[in-house]
Amino acid sequence: MNEASGCSCTWRVTRRPRSASTGRTGSAPRTRTCCTLPPERHSLENRLPPMTSSTSTSPVLAAGAVVLRPSPTQAGTHEVLVVHRPGYDDWSLPKGHVDPGESLPVTAVREVREETGWVVRLGARLDTSAYPVNGRPKEVHWWVAVPVADEGPAPDPETDEVRWVATEEAVSLLTFESDRRLVDQAMERGRLVPFIVVRHGKALARAKWSQEDRRRPLTARGHRQSLALIALLTAFGVREVVSSRAVRCIDTLAPYAGLAGLQVRPLAALDEDVAASEPAAATAATGDLAVRAGTASLPTAVCGHRPVLPLMLAALGLEDRLFGPADSVVAYVSADGTSQLAPDHFVFSDDA
Repeated sequence: MNEASGCSCTWRVTRRPRSASTGRTGSAPRTRTCCTLPPERHSLENRLPPMTSSTSTSPVLAAGAVVLRPSPTQAGTHEVLVVHRPGYDDWSLPKGHVDPGESLPVTAVREVREETGWVVRLGARLDTSAYPVNGRPKEVHWWVAVPVADEGPAPDPETDEVRWVATEEAVSLLTFESDRRLVDQAMERGRLVPFIVVRHGKALARAKWSQEDRRRPLTARGHRQSLALIALLTAFGVREVVSSRAVRCIDTLAPYAGLAGLQVRPLAALDEDVAASEPAAATAATGDLAVRAGTASLPTAVCGHRPVLPLMLAALGLEDRLFGPADSVVAYVSADGTSQLAPDHFVFSDDA
């Protein structure tokens, strides 16, 4: 039993002669027997930066994506992006290890770009693969993704061929059964849209501020947190940025909005004082935003205050949780605006 990952999986590879017709080994795919993490582990708590040290028993973290696009030749069907790795002589989905200071979604986007040359944005969460490698547990975290831009040949020496293949063809081409299951799951979850609830960054203490509370600013730490959020919001391709009217909330999302060519849209219903007197309005406003995100496939980030966050999460069908400054919860919403999967929780752990 792999106690760190909760799995009892094994690793088995069978090498067969290479097939000229498929460009891969043998008629029977090589198999990697692995498991997915139990449902309670799917609610990811990822610290930013996530890695300060590792031990022989801590899991090796990796992330990747199932990149889908509509077929350019056959209406109503999709293609998936796959890579050939000469070092392993296999066809697989793009993935790789977390770099220090990265969140897992950022890793997934970076690895796809390095291995394939494609810039992508992430959609719904997929099951996490867990298996042992060289005596250590390994977790690979997966998302659906869609292509945004092609930057040309992949610079990664680990891959020597990149292909778009029909999802049906991927069943016979991909080496591992676990990858084939992920493609099926990606097709099922492809319409879910990221909806990100953010607590504002560290703000100046109320006792140190004599003016209107709505104008209370972020501290230097809060501004650093707002800059660190850029990578996470970019990974999910956020196209709608909404906030309470408080300066500390607007400024938490402003750096990303500026880089993305967006404007932060202030919403009075999310103000701390307004929500205190009209809590139903905050829930209704968040629900409307989530429905818009789900129906228009519009990845959205909404920044609020700690006392208002439970009302915002309730609109998505989610329970309250601990939120530190600049913490983010990524829900994956359907057209009715409700979260359909366990959310991911990204926690800042920077020094004060």
